[in-house]
Amino acid sequence: MDWVFKQKGEQLLVDADVSIHTAEAFCRALREQPVRCFDFAAVTIEDGESMAYVISAIREMQPVSLIEAPQMLAHGLYKIGALASNDIVLIRPRVDEGQGA
Repeated sequence: MDWVFKQKGEQLLVDADVSIHTAEAFCRALREQPVRCFDFAAVTIEDGESMAYVISAIREMQPVSLIEAPQMLAHGLYKIGALASNDIVLIRPRVDEGQGA
């Protein structure tokens, strides 16, 4: 397992390195969590295919809030219009440098 979930009040701190080898299992575990406010400050999504899995999982979990989501995750959600309804809320999205996914 390449991730850890730790509940902190109403938030779930997520520490994860998501790759194509772990994306499906990570998303399944994410969907099973009892809270819908995730701190993604320690999440890395390694590639575009993994990003697609994570975006799909987040869309299925609405309403949801993401704190410090990786820049490309935030951009991907914006680009497909998933932020328009306010059922997915981004709080302080990261400005990641040097990552392509």
